[in-house]
Amino acid sequence: MAMVNGTAVNKLILDPFGMPVKQPGELSPEEFEGLYHHNFIIKRLVMIADAERKRNRVEYLSETLRFINILVSISLRLKEQKIEDRKQILRSYVHRINRWLLNMRKKHAKDRDE
Repeated sequence: MAMVNGTAVNKLILDPFGMPVKQPGELSPEEFEGLYHHNFIIKRLVMIADAERKRNRVEYLSETLRFINILVSISLRLKEQKIEDRKQILRSYVHRINRWLLNMRKKHAKDRDE
């Protein structure tokens, strides 16, 4: 019941499906139990989605750090080589890195599809 200009007005509130919305005191025990389980399931699904997002973010950051470490190690190894040999050695490293990146993309594409 709502108050408009000091007068009580019985206002019916409808949900998005056109059904009247009940106040917590108006719910039967069965309806209240169903509402409790429904809210529990929604909260659980949200927690699972949050955990999945966090796991994906951690995995992305760890793979990024791994990639940077690989680039640094390649740079240090190339520095030890003769200048004439560096181009060929770098080409082989780049080929291996490309395969590694393609495998990572395939792996994450499978994760998104699931």
